[in-house]
Amino acid sequence: MPKFLFIAILLGMGMNASSQLLSISDIQGEAAASPYNNQTISTNGAVTGVYKEGFFIRDNADEWCGIYVYDPGRDPIPRLGDTVSFTGLVEEYYGWTEIKDVSDYSVVSSGNPIPEPVVITAEEVGEGWESCLLTIENVICTNDNLSFGEWEVEDQSGTLVIDDLGVPYSPEEGQEYTITGNLSFSYDFFKLEPRDLNDIQILAPVYFTKQPFAISVEKTAIEISWSTNSESSTVLYWGYTDVLEMGQLDVPGETTEHSILIDNLAPASLIYVRAYAESAEGEAESKLTTFITASESTGEIHVAFNLTYTDPTFEDSPDLFTHSLADTIIKYIEIAEHTLDIAFYDFTDHAEAAGGYNSGIAEAMLQAAADGIQVRFITDADVAAAAPGGEGTDIPRIDIDQAGIMHHKFIIVDHESVNNSWVVTGSTNPNYNNLVLDFNNLVSIQDQSLAMGYLIEFNELWGGEGVEPNPELSKSGAEKEDNSPHQYNIHGTGIELYFSPSDHTTSKISEVIKGAQSTVDFAMMAFTENALGDAIVTASNNGAEIQGVIDYVEYTGSEFDYLTDAGLDILEYNNHDASEWPDGATVHHKFAVIDAAEATATVITGSHNWTASAESKNDENTLIIHDQTIAGLYKQESDRIRDFLLNPPGTQIIENDIFNEEVKVYPNPASDVVYLSSGMETEILQVNIIDGSGRMVSSYTNKDTHTVEIRIDDFEPGIYILNIKLEDDQKVFRKIVVK
Repeated sequence: MPKFLFIAILLGMGMNASSQLLSISDIQGEAAASPYNNQTISTNGAVTGVYKEGFFIRDNADEWCGIYVYDPGRDPIPRLGDTVSFTGLVEEYYGWTEIKDVSDYSVVSSGNPIPEPVVITAEEVGEGWESCLLTIENVICTNDNLSFGEWEVEDQSGTLVIDDLGVPYSPEEGQEYTITGNLSFSYDFFKLEPRDLNDIQILAPVYFTKQPFAISVEKTAIEISWSTNSESSTVLYWGYTDVLEMGQLDVPGETTEHSILIDNLAPASLIYVRAYAESAEGEAESKLTTFITASESTGEIHVAFNLTYTDPTFEDSPDLFTHSLADTIIKYIEIAEHTLDIAFYDFTDHAEAAGGYNSGIAEAMLQAAADGIQVRFITDADVAAAAPGGEGTDIPRIDIDQAGIMHHKFIIVDHESVNNSWVVTGSTNPNYNNLVLDFNNLVSIQDQSLAMGYLIEFNELWGGEGVEPNPELSKSGAEKEDNSPHQYNIHGTGIELYFSPSDHTTSKISEVIKGAQSTVDFAMMAFTENALGDAIVTASNNGAEIQGVIDYVEYTGSEFDYLTDAGLDILEYNNHDASEWPDGATVHHKFAVIDAAEATATVITGSHNWTASAESKNDENTLIIHDQTIAGLYKQESDRIRDFLLNPPGTQIIENDIFNEEVKVYPNPASDVVYLSSGMETEILQVNIIDGSGRMVSSYTNKDTHTVEIRIDDFEPGIYILNIKLEDDQKVFRKIVVK
């Protein structure tokens, strides 16, 4: 077709006549920076890859003929092979030439064959092939975790980074691949972006499609299963150490689905295994994997939540759960008889209102050490100034200094004890903001096996098993290994444990979310991880009802707009008084509840925000608890936060939503006396007064019908919550300020 006729056709389709119609090689300029940077142009090409926030096109299979189009929210999205035309602004996005602000978009033709990739070597990757569809053949994975979902491969000519813009993937170091994808550029590296799993081809004739996992964990036996791509032998080497000293177990015959029972074990026994597969076509070995038998512990599981804006009674909670998360943490420190291994991110009191606040947690740790308990403490170097322990104290401490942050919040109590071994974890840092202002959770589990699993992570950060830390042997962030058991049977409750970044935690969370049968409820401080946003949308498309709350939606890459644009019920967290961190409350949770009302009910909780940093750089822990009772408690917390957002303080009703009349509190602020009046025929039965740390400081039983007088002249100045019980078990909450 003559060039002038093709231009006329494109203009007739609505292309902006004032912009320049350019070939992609013209736009690229055959140079590192486009000569049309910050200019509006028009172009066209065949779609070679579709990703979450944009797509790639090319107009030839040569160098300089591909470009990325940043076009989030396009509906319908382009399809592979479509020829599209549009107008847009050329931008050098941190060295990557792209087109954005797309207008006059049209599909010239569809149903075309998908463009074939160009086959090159790793050494040939460079500026000319930026944004082109490429295949790199016969490469070996040399690093399975470069952080942020990236991994490294190598052929005889050089190395190349593989990224997860299109699909997250957990490679096997040493495995051979052929990989296809479009070539992106960021942080000074060219990166191949596979579009889906079909773009990652494993070349070995025999390989593991599923690494060894436990299908049954009992006190004296573990049954281990794995899968291979083709029929092969079933062989397993195992031992109590990583040298696999107990030798070989095997099952005759060849199959793709393998399993072997290891029995005659003791409770809470840690074992190491490696599976082998052999056939006429070849052989393969699995990763070295750890498992642990069920313990003889009680398996008690308790949950507590920060009492911000809520009913503080916890009437059915165990004795160790008081009305304050600080007191809860202190109680577990105080029950230790032999050892305390503690990893806390931040003791810093950030809020101005903290004043002379003292949680007592640091003092409890120091007292435990003074009482002869072996206390070891890990914190993050950037916030270590506020932390207890260290040189000159009875508490040895290591301050982790790495590219990410040591973001753990866990305590291991008496890890060698059967009945006094506890793990306490969750979202709560031991500071004023987390203990008093923010929405947070703690979960404690009495189980020796789980304590041993957490101890492996602790010792890896500590640099060994000794009383004193060994900074030279300490491993954190991307240096850590996937070396702890992931599956636990805790008195009949199935629990999974993952540490970041070594354990590819995001893929485990994603799998649980995608498997939702009825509901997904979540509360998340930060949510920027694309793979988990996609998992939520997938669950919705499969019929699950989604409800979520996200704080910090202003973070770059937040999934909030993506999820709300998909029509999902996601709330942005904001305080009704417009206060913000560090002086206002935040949703500091990192939890999700799957199928809360079903037998498949599951809770995901821990320190892991749904972000790329949590997945790729930070030291984090995640528990996946398969228990309907625990799921019900977290579901109540999710509903509580949504109630708070949807109902302003002063009118919020936690129970019996039909009750919507005001209970008046005056004067407010006050210094000596406060009056309550229902202003109706409903009787006020009882008033509990809660201070800023969640402690109930006073309780009044009313003798009148609908008025109460409360003396507050001996109260410390501050903010207090009134938990008011009315007739018919209705409750309302009011906030008062004592001067």
